[in-house]
Amino acid sequence: MAPALPGQAVSTASDVVIAGLGAEAEIARLRERLERWLEQVDPELRDSLTWAFAGTPKHFRPLTLFACHRALHGEPDDRAIELAFAIELMHNMSLVIDDVLDESDERRGIDTIQKRFGPLPALMASGYLVADAGDRGAGGPGALRPRAGLRRRRGGGGGRPWGRGRWPASWAPCSRSPRWS
Repeated sequence: MAPALPGQAVSTASDVVIAGLGAEAEIARLRERLERWLEQVDPELRDSLTWAFAGTPKHFRPLTLFACHRALHGEPDDRAIELAFAIELMHNMSLVIDDVLDESDERRGIDTIQKRFGPLPALMASGYLVADAGDRGAGGPGALRPRAGLRRRRGGGGGRPWGRGRWPASWAPCSRSPRWS
C-alpha cells in the first residue's frame, strides 16, 4: 500500500481500484512527488497547502491519465507522473475554491482550509496551487512559466495584490473591466 501524506487516512476502496488497475507503483511515485513538493513550498503557505492534501485521496484523475498512457505508450514515465502531479494540484485548487464558495466546514472527513485557516489563506493557497500546476506545463504549448511566478506571488485573487487594492500597471486594461472592479 502506498504511503499516505502527513495526516492522511488511506482509502481502502481507492486502494482496491488502484491495485485492480495495477497502478500501485505510479500512485506511490505520485504521492512521493506531492511530499517532495510540500517540503519546498513557500513556508508562509506550507501548513495550508499540506492541509489541502490531507484526508482520503482517491487519485481518480491521475489513474485515468496513467491508464491512457499505458494504453497508448506503455508504462507511465516521469513525464506522466509530472502531468498527474499537475492534475492533482489543479484538482485540489478547485476543491479549495469550492469549499470557500460553499463555506464548507469539512472535506474528506477533516476541516477545510477555509475553516482551519480562514478564507483569505485558502484563496492564497489556491493561487499557489494553480501557479505551480502552470509551472508543470512550462515546456509545452502555451508555456505558462513566465506568469506562474507572478500568480504565485499574488497568491490568487486574479493577480490583484492583497491589501494594496490596485492592479499592476501592466494589467491596466483588466482594471478597467467591470468584471474585475
